This record gives sequence, structure tokens and C-alpha cells, in this order.
Amino acid sequence: GYNGYAGTFEVDEERGVVLHHVELGWFQNWEGTTQTRSYRLDGDFLTLSAGPRLLAGHMQTTRLLWERIR
Repeated sequence: GYNGYAGTFEVDEERGVVLHHVELGWFQNWEGTTQTRSYRLDGDFLTLSAGPRLLAGHMQTTRLLWERIR
């Protein structure tokens, strides 16, 4: 599947999360909401995680991996 959204964000280092303030989104019901994602920074890699949550009858965690290109 696919999901996308755009907006501003802030990092809460104490909690270890990124707060995404959704202005536009694939899911219109997300617009105007704040989506919370855990993050881990390891060298040139940033991992964002959502979950665990119930999807399609199973508990799932979604992860997005970004790599910094130098």
C-alpha cells in the first residue's frame, strides 16, 4: 500500500518522537491531525516507526527508512 502526507513537524527528543502536523494527506481524515512517529538516528540512517497497531486483522508496525546521501 501507499500513504503520503505533507505538513510541518517537530521533534520531541525527550519522548523520542517526531510529531507530524498533517496539512494534506492521502487519507483526508488525517488532515488537521498530528501523527506521532518514533524515530531512531543511526549514522546516515533515519528510521521512522508507527505502531504497533491493528491492520487487516494483524498487529503491525510500519517503518520508513531514510538514508542520507553525501
